[in-house]
Amino acid sequence: FDHIKRHYYQVHTGINPTGIVPVGPDLSGWTAPHHREQLGGRPFGDGTPPGPVPPGERVTPVAAA
Repeated sequence: FDHIKRHYYQVHTGINPTGIVPVGPDLSGWTAPHHREQLGGRPFGDGTPPGPVPPGERVTPVAAA
């Protein structure tokens, strides 16, 4: 995520002429359980929710800073 953010803010000088890259977000909680299933409702409507993440596409958890 950091390299995407740096690229966006440093390369697109037309929208960010100063090249300032903001700090954050805090990634330490991104892999924590979210418990969205407890909200109920139908988040996917009549569609099908995505399946599990394939092993080759899993993201390594970011170490807490």
